[in-house]
Amino acid sequence: RMNTLLANSEVPGLFVGDEQTALLAACREGAARDGLLLDSADELLRWFAQQVARNLHVVFTMNPPPAASADSAADSDSLAARAATSPALFNRCVVDWFGDWSDQALFQVGREFTASVDLDVPGFVAPDSLPVAYAALPLPASHRDTVANAFVAVHKTVRAANIRLARRRGRTAHVTPRHYLDFIQHFTRLYFARRDALEEQQRHVNVGLDKLQATVAQVEELRGSLAAATTELAAKTQQANDKLARMVQGQQEAEQKQAASLALQAELATQDAAIEERRVVVVRDLERAEPAVEEAQRAVSNIKKQQLTEVRAMANPPAAVKLAMESVCTLLGHRQTDWKSLQSIIRRDDFIASIVNFDADRQMSRALRAQMRRQFLERAEFNFETVNRASKACGPLVKWVAAQVEFAEILDRVGPLRSEVKQLERDAEATRLRAATLAQMLAELEADIARYKDEYALLIAETERLKREMARVEAKVARSLRLLESLASERGRWEAGSADFAAQMRTLVGDVLLAGALLAYGGLYDQQYRDQLVQRWAAQLARSAVGVRPDMRLAEYLSTAEERLAWQAHGLPDDALAMENAAMLAHFNRYPLIVDPSGAATHFLQQQHLASASSGAGHKLTVTSFLDDAFLKQLESALRFGNAILITDVEHLDPILNPVLNRELRRTGGRVLIRLGSQDIDFSPAFRLYLSTRDPAASFAPDLSSRVTFVNFTVTRASLQAQCLAQVMRHERPDVDARRRDLLRLQGEFRLRLRALEKELLRALNAAQGNILDDDAVVATLETLKTEAAEIARKTAETDGVMREVDSVAASFTPLARCCAAVYFALDRLAAIHPFYQFSLDFFLAIFRQVVERAPSPAAASAAAGDDDQRSRLRSLRRDLFRLAYARAAASVHHDSQLVLLLQLAQIRLRSAEEEAEEGNGGDAAGAQEAWARVNADLDFLLRDASVAAVAASASAPAPAPKLAEPLAALVGADALGAMDVHARSLGWCRVWIRSLEGLEAADAGEWAAFLAAADAERRVPRSASLADGDLLRAMPAAVALRGLIVVRLLRPDRVLAAAARFAAAVFGGEDGDGAASTLEAAGMAADANLREIATAEVAATTPIALCSVAGHDAANRVDALAEEMRRPVVSVAMGSVEGFALADQAIAAAAKSGGWVLLKNVHLAPAWLAQLEKRLQSLRAHALFRLFLTMEINPAVPHSLLRRARTLVFEPAPGIRANLLESLSDASYAGGGSDSQAFPAERTRLHFLLAWLHSVVVERLRYAPLGWTSRYEFSDADYACARATVDRWIGAAAAGKANIDPARIPWAAIRALLGASVYGGRIDSDYDRRVLESFVARWFCADAYGADFALVDAADNGIGGGQAAALLAPEGTRLDDFVRWCHALPDSEPPTWLGLPPNAETLLLEQKGRRLVADARRLRALMDDDDDYEDGDDAGGDRLDAGDGDSEGARQPAHMRQAETLAASFAAALPESLPALSSSPDAGGSGGAEHAHVPLLRVIERENAVARSLLAQVRLDLAQLRAVCRGERKQTNHLRRLLADFGAGCVPRAWAGTYTVPRDCSLTAWVADFASRLEQSRELVARIERSQSQPPSSSPGAAVREIQSHRVWLGGLLHPEAFVTATRQAVAKQLQCSLEELAISVSLDAGTGSDDGDPSSFAVSGLRIEGAAWLPDRRALALNDGAAERLGVCRLKWVRRSDGSANGSGRAQHADPLAAAAGIPVYLNADRSVLLFEATLPIDQAAGSATTASAVVQRAVALIAA
Repeated sequence: RMNTLLANSEVPGLFVGDEQTALLAACREGAARDGLLLDSADELLRWFAQQVARNLHVVFTMNPPPAASADSAADSDSLAARAATSPALFNRCVVDWFGDWSDQALFQVGREFTASVDLDVPGFVAPDSLPVAYAALPLPASHRDTVANAFVAVHKTVRAANIRLARRRGRTAHVTPRHYLDFIQHFTRLYFARRDALEEQQRHVNVGLDKLQATVAQVEELRGSLAAATTELAAKTQQANDKLARMVQGQQEAEQKQAASLALQAELATQDAAIEERRVVVVRDLERAEPAVEEAQRAVSNIKKQQLTEVRAMANPPAAVKLAMESVCTLLGHRQTDWKSLQSIIRRDDFIASIVNFDADRQMSRALRAQMRRQFLERAEFNFETVNRASKACGPLVKWVAAQVEFAEILDRVGPLRSEVKQLERDAEATRLRAATLAQMLAELEADIARYKDEYALLIAETERLKREMARVEAKVARSLRLLESLASERGRWEAGSADFAAQMRTLVGDVLLAGALLAYGGLYDQQYRDQLVQRWAAQLARSAVGVRPDMRLAEYLSTAEERLAWQAHGLPDDALAMENAAMLAHFNRYPLIVDPSGAATHFLQQQHLASASSGAGHKLTVTSFLDDAFLKQLESALRFGNAILITDVEHLDPILNPVLNRELRRTGGRVLIRLGSQDIDFSPAFRLYLSTRDPAASFAPDLSSRVTFVNFTVTRASLQAQCLAQVMRHERPDVDARRRDLLRLQGEFRLRLRALEKELLRALNAAQGNILDDDAVVATLETLKTEAAEIARKTAETDGVMREVDSVAASFTPLARCCAAVYFALDRLAAIHPFYQFSLDFFLAIFRQVVERAPSPAAASAAAGDDDQRSRLRSLRRDLFRLAYARAAASVHHDSQLVLLLQLAQIRLRSAEEEAEEGNGGDAAGAQEAWARVNADLDFLLRDASVAAVAASASAPAPAPKLAEPLAALVGADALGAMDVHARSLGWCRVWIRSLEGLEAADAGEWAAFLAAADAERRVPRSASLADGDLLRAMPAAVALRGLIVVRLLRPDRVLAAAARFAAAVFGGEDGDGAASTLEAAGMAADANLREIATAEVAATTPIALCSVAGHDAANRVDALAEEMRRPVVSVAMGSVEGFALADQAIAAAAKSGGWVLLKNVHLAPAWLAQLEKRLQSLRAHALFRLFLTMEINPAVPHSLLRRARTLVFEPAPGIRANLLESLSDASYAGGGSDSQAFPAERTRLHFLLAWLHSVVVERLRYAPLGWTSRYEFSDADYACARATVDRWIGAAAAGKANIDPARIPWAAIRALLGASVYGGRIDSDYDRRVLESFVARWFCADAYGADFALVDAADNGIGGGQAAALLAPEGTRLDDFVRWCHALPDSEPPTWLGLPPNAETLLLEQKGRRLVADARRLRALMDDDDDYEDGDDAGGDRLDAGDGDSEGARQPAHMRQAETLAASFAAALPESLPALSSSPDAGGSGGAEHAHVPLLRVIERENAVARSLLAQVRLDLAQLRAVCRGERKQTNHLRRLLADFGAGCVPRAWAGTYTVPRDCSLTAWVADFASRLEQSRELVARIERSQSQPPSSSPGAAVREIQSHRVWLGGLLHPEAFVTATRQAVAKQLQCSLEELAISVSLDAGTGSDDGDPSSFAVSGLRIEGAAWLPDRRALALNDGAAERLGVCRLKWVRRSDGSANGSGRAQHADPLAAAAGIPVYLNADRSVLLFEATLPIDQAAGSATTASAVVQRAVALIAA
């Protein structure tokens, strides 16, 4: 519809009904505005279309076609198809082709998109050797510009990797600007994330280090305080000891004083008793007055303050008051009488106290007492009542005065007694004083003792405190020291990390650039290419002075240890590739597309998402495919709810995913929507999309490649080796394997916990406030963490020790695991020689499981057995591995390729043996090393360096061919003699035996003669050759057999296959330790294709069994026979039609449920359906007995993914007439003689036999192509069935229902015509092949075939039986059993003469197969060398990836580049520098071009010279540039990359071979030698013409023609010999003045000189050889020989008029014997007979007894070869 819109500006049917009415109304209004009056609808619509055409602008975007590749022809073809279907897209549009961005765009985009990144480095100076990727890079470059230049270099390096990937592995990969943008995005994101993480980590580390430093200072302070406390404790202890001594001395004194005190106490008691007697008397008197005094004192004490205040305030007191106060004052000793004086006394504060404390004994004298009585007591008003009425305060005073006076009088009466008592008291007091003095002394002593005790206690307490403090400080110091000591490792690591921070910041840009490049570009590639890319990028950065960490491991850089451990727990293999892939799945920007042949990635993702769902952090992974009916619902649900979805088998992407991949999101009203189909779906940010394919060779379009992140999980050598090691350990030593797995898990957990503890330590240090040592909680936490860390470290060390023991056990099985990986990749490399050889990892793992599990596990025995038993067991496993791998893989390849596979396995076995020798050699290590060096040199010469040596030999001065003894000279061909020089120069031992042949006496040549003539020459290689350099290799049968193969290839190339088989048998025959086996069967290396065993025991229900066969051979009957034998129901469906697809789907669905069998025939006719079948089988849940059989022709259209999934079995027709006859006659229609057979005459059976014989011969001759047939025609069993039906129809019609028919009445002419022109002849496109077929048909389909002595093969051609062989007669009988019985009696292999071919046809075939075997082995060896270069790290800096990009002079070249450089140098030396041009040619500036243009022969020579000079210039330029590339002096281009690939494969480059016709199997070395010879002939032709032109009398063009005629021309050495032949015809036609049609060519094979020399119509040619016959000079006729090619001398081509009778047989009348007939012999350009030059009519010898007949010559396919 868009095409119609562009072409006509309208879309029919777009507007209908109301829409059209509204449109017309709008158009009418618009036209009216333009001043147009339009009425009809058509006019309005045309006006509308004009407006659309004028105003509508359409922009189409078109991705490159899915099949597009690096070849522009594919693009142009697809564009042509689109232009044919939508021409308006191209003739109405401006086509603008957008390819990849230019270097300038890449540089500018990279610079602008990283503007926010701090890439400016002050003082940065770009190195002089800066590899410039952007030509316009400003110099000197800043750091930012240097990084942007590195961006461009990375992108360009990936382009080169994709080209190399396409060249080496045939895979197309694309790199687009989206990859570059994704790269820049990854770089920016990683830069900021890593910078922030580094700075945060640095901050934590610095804080932790500061805290540790502060702790160290505090510990030193504590140590100082501890020292001071120690000194103080010593002083305190001394003081305590002194106090203790004093205390003991005082205690003794106190005891003495205590005794004296006791005596005084006794004396004092006596005195106290006497005093007490006297005192009783005194006290009795005093007791009478003392109560009154005491009462008065109490009364006075009870005087209230207010009362006393009242008295004090009286200005004029009553008399009683005044009298009372006077008495008191007088008694107290005051003499004032006036009231104011008394008031002042009363107002004193101590007034009452002085009254209360009045001491009558001391203060009252007799005079005072008398005065008191006289003055106061005797007065009447001086009484208590009177005074008390006057004042309550004075009453008690009066009472007190009276009491005191009374008391004083009593005291006066008892005075003497009191004096006595006082004296006694004084005496007692003196005694008491003495006692008190003693007591005081004693008290003082006791006080001192008590003080001493207290002081001692204090000192002891202080000492204890100091001790406790010291103990606390010591404990704190010790704890701190332990903590600091335990943190010393962390501190050192943190200090190193802190010091490394600057280095990490310096390399931050380079590190994240590598990581970003890997995430954006690296996912597509396998481990080998990925490592090469990373090395290349790192070298670019290093040479650009952009720092990169030397120990950079990208998987660790892009993930944490916790993540990696979790990945392993989820089933991810523990290898670098898997870890990098998991990191890509965690960091993608574009949704990942996973290449997952083994399903490991799918399992990992399922387990990962299952764990996330279990923890509540995510959802389970939904696995679906485009074939799933619920696909759209599942995708919609995942988009809406943020689930993860994995879409499998995305080789062909559903366009509905385009909006998802493009992230075409739009926001509407707060919702994020995405369009899915025709509806808008809410898009959840948590949505995850994974795409996966199980096809490792899948190719994706550039548009898809740009929108996804490829993640390649293709198995690597290391991962497969680890997988095989784990499996063999699990079976052989389950105890060790269990320990190993547990230890690996524990080590991972321990390391993870250690990292977590280190982080917790940092967090604890960072969280600590103040001094760490003052915070017991922090210290306790640190101690706990460090204790746990130390315990884990101890356990880790223990596991490391145990792991070393376990690894030592595992190391003994490592060689077997290494062999396993090598065998799998050897099988994987077989696809390089045929695309049908596809082997999956599951196929190999099934082999390995059977090898390991077939024998009972010797675990118990192995644990106790010695090393010898262990080695024996390993040898047994390795032997079974090679045998079973070959048995199963050989059944899946052509018979001719089985030897190639054997050679691959033999190389692996030899490498394994060499490694064993290196590990286990004893005292003769040097001898073993030398022996293996010789073996490797021989193997390299055979499979790698022979071509280099050959060219080197040809480039140097050729050595003279050795002069062999007479018996040997006749047996060694010229080619072998020429190759001897190459062998002698390359291998020392070859030089020895080759030189020995020169002086060999005839008598001593018997061994060599027997070897050269023997039918089993591989068994008769002289020991003098294989051990020419000594007996060092005598004990190595494989090495001797290898040298035998080299000798056989040189001297007996027809026995190369047998010698290679013998070499393989020698390699594998020594597995049992009983010497080398002589045959492959004896070595156990036999192909095994037991269909019953495969179907019942070796394949799973969902693994189809593919029965592959060559065209015309059907293996379906094998399945039918097996089903009948096993009584299994089988449903057969013929494919190729839509109905067949539906029936096949139904049959598979039904049988998968019931367990039946399904046989799909000719599935190669439905390749698209097969691709869907493979995907369906992936998810099919089938019954255990279900089997799916597929029959197919070997066709490149069959999907490789299906071949890898299926168990392929290749069936080829059994070689030999006997096998073909039996197969043809075993048709079921013959058996039983049913009603159909009764309708035909009995003669029909013989006629069928003749058809079977013809069919067998026709099919067998295909094996000998191009000798048997010039092309490999697709003759098949269908041809035989058609021929039989044709014969039945004709013989049935002729018999008219009769039981017998006269053989003469059989319509032979019709049968011959139908067979020769239709049934078989219809497939033939060569007249000469048709002659062969007609010759056979005419011989065998005639009435004589029913004769008794009818010979199928003449006696001369029957080479069986020895002696005088008899003819092979047709069998007698009319029943089929008679003919079958006769066929069973035939030999298994027949001589080629039965097929009409020469006797040596088998030899020629074997030579051809031997050359193909070596070529295939070399091609696989080149791939193996590439792998070895990668494994051994053969190249530095990744220059192996693209040696020309960048300067790599210092890098070591990879092996294939060293070989290519050597080849290029040798080729350059072998070719001339230049080629002279004809002086008359325009290139030479000559003026005779116009004159020469009218001479066809000169025009051809001139053209030959021009083409040769042009090709020589191109070849030399290519060689020079290729050498520069190999040396790293020049960048690669696409042309040079293809050239390098051709050199590696030994193929002639297309640019060179396209100039002239090159044989199909021509090697690069042979082409160079041939081209040098052609150049030499061109130089000679130019020289002849120039000589003829230099002589004035004969300087005309005719003289040049005569010069050419007079000298021979190597016809096959011309670049265009057809043009030369045509030019000679034109020259003769001009001379004879006749038309070209009137001329016929005649060839004289022995006319080097003779009558034709001066004939202007003849031309001398050389280089012809005849195949299939010999030229008899004496009879001048052809005679059949044994098939050996004969090199002819100078021959002459002559053109004659047809009417002269000298052509087409007339030449025979002039030169040949009268008995000779003539035969048309084709003249081919090359031995592959692909180019016919002309036909030569030559006489044949038909003398009596000669087997040379016209039909024999035709059947022998006698031909002349020009080159």
